[in-house]
Amino acid sequence: MNKSHRGSVKDGKFLPDDPIKFKLAFSTFEGKHVDVVVKKKSRSKDRQYRYLYSVVYQLIADQVGTTPDIIDDLMKRKFMFDIVLGARVPKKKRAVTNEEFNQYITNVINWAEGFFDGLRIPEPNEVGLE
Repeated sequence: MNKSHRGSVKDGKFLPDDPIKFKLAFSTFEGKHVDVVVKKKSRSKDRQYRYLYSVVYQLIADQVGTTPDIIDDLMKRKFMFDIVLGARVPKKKRAVTNEEFNQYITNVINWAEGFFDGLRIPEPNEVGLE
């Protein structure tokens, strides 16, 4: 089982964003050998997430009267999934490359602008997110 936790490093120590969740996750590995992988957080993907949720998903959610989280689930099932036992299983966005994530965002935008009459989703640079 793989666990991933975000945080920062200060004075050589890892400071998890959610210390309680982090401690609970690690307690399940008590007495076992584990591999720890540290990688720099992708600033590019952070910008992509902000744009996706605050602009793309929000505009779609406004069209149907729901939340960006509901739109996220629906769009992943439509555009970013694996087939497991004949069923669509949404992929985790953090598991795809930046290029795949860009393509996913483009697919969502193209679908939304075609599905909702008159909807135009602005580019990141038009909303100050680039």
